[in-house]
Amino acid sequence: MIKTTNIRAVKPGQYDIVWAIVRSMKSPSSFMLQVPALSPDWALFKTYRELAASGRWNQQAFQEIYRPRFVAQIQADPTAQKLLDRLAELDKAGVNVALVCFCQDKNLCHRSLIAEMLRQRGCDIICE
Repeated sequence: MIKTTNIRAVKPGQYDIVWAIVRSMKSPSSFMLQVPALSPDWALFKTYRELAASGRWNQQAFQEIYRPRFVAQIQADPTAQKLLDRLAELDKAGVNVALVCFCQDKNLCHRSLIAEMLRQRGCDIICE
């Protein structure tokens, strides 16, 4: 099973594998592997920050601006595609995996989009 959740919700030993799907980490944890290829690129992250700072970050902005750009980014990146395939293999093998980032609201977060991509690969996903 694969679970996507907030980085603060994961404790050491809770999962077999924990991937932090974030572009940068100030204080990397010893039990997490940082996997930036499954996070928004800097340009998209900057767009998100600008929308949030201006009070325009909402479901509409996520669906109309963020989602298409993030999905296109991941689809065009061979490394990201290989990582998604690897996650599907781990899921089929019964490995307990957590994918984490800093976002509080899963509905406005790239981890929900990664979860959708993994569901399309037949994975059992819980998105929190």
